[in-house]
Amino acid sequence: MEDDKEINVEALENNISAKLHCDSPVSAKCCIFRVPQVIRRQNPKAYHPDVVAMGPFHDRGSKHFQPMENVKLWYLRNLLLRKNITLKTLIQGINVIEFEKHAREFYAEPLDHLNKNDFIEMMKLDGLFIIELFRKLCFSEDISINDPVFNMDFMFQYLCHDLLLLENQLPWFVLNSLHILTKEVVDCSLKRLLLVIFYSEPQLGLNSKRFIDHNTIFLDTDFDHNHDHDDKILHILDLIRISSVFKFKEDQFQQSFYGPETQLKMHPTTTLSDVASDGDSIVNIELEDRVYNNFRPPFYGLKTQFMHPATTLSEAGVVFRMDSSDRNSITYIEFEDGVFTIPPLVIGELTDSLFRNLIAFEQCYHGCAQKKLLRLALLLPSSNL
Repeated sequence: MEDDKEINVEALENNISAKLHCDSPVSAKCCIFRVPQVIRRQNPKAYHPDVVAMGPFHDRGSKHFQPMENVKLWYLRNLLLRKNITLKTLIQGINVIEFEKHAREFYAEPLDHLNKNDFIEMMKLDGLFIIELFRKLCFSEDISINDPVFNMDFMFQYLCHDLLLLENQLPWFVLNSLHILTKEVVDCSLKRLLLVIFYSEPQLGLNSKRFIDHNTIFLDTDFDHNHDHDDKILHILDLIRISSVFKFKEDQFQQSFYGPETQLKMHPTTTLSDVASDGDSIVNIELEDRVYNNFRPPFYGLKTQFMHPATTLSEAGVVFRMDSSDRNSITYIEFEDGVFTIPPLVIGELTDSLFRNLIAFEQCYHGCAQKKLLRLALLLPSSNL
């Protein structure tokens, strides 16, 4: 019988040892996650793309996403023609070795199924598609009558839905590097470009207009080679969260975001025209490790008090008033003498999905310790987030 046989301790030891890993299975640097099943099960459709797959988590080769894959390639071809450059020049414009290594660190999975070339191609094709899309939206004269994104009603809303999914994010440095590399003379910073366009869809922009009006230094400065600043933004969804949760009163944003000692400095950039004229000109990506000064482990075992939803509080006599100030974020809620003062929030078809993905990001990423949007969602009436 099997039980009578002697156990080979050495073989068992070797078998277990081969499975042990020195590194944590999830790096502290990662900030793009698959939404955990315990969160996804409430509304699975809220986390899945409708028309376009961005990044490595969804099968871009499926028939469902193939039309937008063709649009990505068409956008790339049009970019090369407009800039009068070769594809080789575009590829050599960024140090691909460091680019690939750094980009992989943003994802909470090893992505072993993608080789280096496939991964870099995916990052560049997806990133340039996003940048070209928002440039077209900003400069409408560049839109072709044959562009399927703009000659189909509501396609932009579908794309916005997909670009703000946690599983569909690209590292911010990828987008920013490609934006710098291909920028036009009239281009604004990538941060401003994205927020201005999202503001055109109030249900998605949330705080965008107030954020734009009161944070011009942050929005109009590209910290292209300084990752102490650039790493503050992780991806597009994180940018929307940042613009939603920061206080704007008395210019508090600049100090709270960069710290009181921060000196904001412009840095020289490299463009495709530089690369085309100088074959040795490369946009290098500095790979300084993030320092998580604000990381605090969660406190377990403490009693948590949950707030009642607004309908219950209203029935109990609590009064709700709209904050008329334009210098408060949507999370800046005051309660005094039985009165809740809350900034206005536009609710639309896509608001549910956006909030669910913002909250999933807050719950998955250790850098979002305060869970501000989760707290706001718990206050909303009939909230099942």
